[in-house]
Amino acid sequence: NKTPFYAEAGGQVSDYGIIKGENFEAKVTEVIKGPNKQHIHFVQITKGLIKSNDKVEAYVDESRRLGISKNHTATHLLQYVLKQKLSDKISQSGSKVDEKSLRFDFIYASNISDEDIIFIENKVNELIDTNEVISIREMRLEEAIKTGATALFEEKYEDIVRTVKIGNSFELCGGTHVQSLSQIKKFAIKGIESKGMNIYRIEASTDNNIGEELLKVIQPYINETKKLLNKATNIIKKASTENINLEFNYETNYLNPFTYKDIVFVRNEVERIKNEVKSLEKEYSELKQKQLLSNISYFDKFIKRSNTSDYIILKLKEYDIQTLKQLVDKLVDKLDNSFVFIANINNNSVNFISKCNKSIINKVNCGEFIKYASNIVGGNGGGSNFFGQGGGVDASKTDQILKEIEEKIIKSL
Repeated sequence: NKTPFYAEAGGQVSDYGIIKGENFEAKVTEVIKGPNKQHIHFVQITKGLIKSNDKVEAYVDESRRLGISKNHTATHLLQYVLKQKLSDKISQSGSKVDEKSLRFDFIYASNISDEDIIFIENKVNELIDTNEVISIREMRLEEAIKTGATALFEEKYEDIVRTVKIGNSFELCGGTHVQSLSQIKKFAIKGIESKGMNIYRIEASTDNNIGEELLKVIQPYINETKKLLNKATNIIKKASTENINLEFNYETNYLNPFTYKDIVFVRNEVERIKNEVKSLEKEYSELKQKQLLSNISYFDKFIKRSNTSDYIILKLKEYDIQTLKQLVDKLVDKLDNSFVFIANINNNSVNFISKCNKSIINKVNCGEFIKYASNIVGGNGGGSNFFGQGGGVDASKTDQILKEIEEKIIKSL
């Protein structure tokens, strides 16, 4: 009928610790409230055997209890500041408090900006710096409500309730708390998200857990940054092999995060790098297309002849369709009685484009060649006698297709 262990309730997790007697020792892994409000301790026996009527000593894990208490008291401060900053109509719709962090759900029918969250975080820390002593009292429910205590209306309360007063924050609460705000030391918000139906969720942490908890938040951004920078490096290396000079200078400077402002900074940095890499890709593409079209004589070595007509059947990589159209135009104009067929590979897909002089449209049908090739690679395409365009999703068959197109064109010309 007596225990120092807190049973999970009101969003606060239970205590852990040890219960031991003369002939046994057990590790407490969870505590819940039974149907008659009795505390039920789940234990892992590490030594001996428990017997009825054993006299025991119970030891709560003090370090864990303190961490939970810091986060629970900080939850009260957060709710108070939310009401001050956003609206006094804010109502709690759920919470979870453990030794590492806290989660607070609330109802609010408007938008909340990053600036709002930064302001709220700062205000909670200002309250912590006051070193206010926490006042805990038991009183009649009617008296507590009359004197301004905040209650959860879906909760059922006894006639005698426990109240927690922290400065101007006054709530009904049965959880554990620090003795003074100075014990919390520091508060940081990990993030905020909308859960729908005007419900927001804020997650935060306190004291020594802040660095670890906030690092978990920014780690995906750090990973994405590494991928983006690696992508930029690969673009520059690839461009260099094609005699295209590009520059991309960026150094990451992510320090350990300790505030929500740090999270916003890292998130914005990722977007900035993403845009810079996108610009680098565009620059590379434009220079690559320009290089391709500026030296048409390069393609002379691919010209073949069949009877009185010239033809070029060519495989390229990673060019946009507009550049390919310009290329086939230039090649067809350069040659007499000519036929051009280009396969352009992008990752696993392939585009086909074909064109010929109108002087030989009675011999070849570009649209039919494109349709034939596109069907083989799991796509579609077509066109007219003198121009065709298409593609598909299986680039592995490209070489075989080009061989077959060449065989067909030799027979046609």
